[in-house]
Amino acid sequence: MTILKAVTADSRQAERETLILTARLKRVGSAAFAVTVRNLSAVGMMVEGETPLTVDEAVVAEIAGLGKVPGRIAWTQEDRAGMAFDAPVDPTRARRPRLTAV
Repeated sequence: MTILKAVTADSRQAERETLILTARLKRVGSAAFAVTVRNLSAVGMMVEGETPLTVDEAVVAEIAGLGKVPGRIAWTQEDRAGMAFDAPVDPTRARRPRLTAV
């Protein structure tokens, strides 16, 4: 496991919801790829996916209900990674029902 020093005890204590959502991550200059969001808080999320990520890598997550959320990869372990958001978000917006066109 690789840990980014910028991850603080305070950010690890942020209230987070365990859930399963799909999202897309995009690296600068690369195509977006799918990940599964395992938990989400106001300051970050844990994702799981097949595409390897690197600690301190800048990424933008596209999450339904939240839109594009920039941040950095804070840690990695096998097929999971933690993303620290550049600015806090309202995680409850990802759980709100969305209307779909019929």
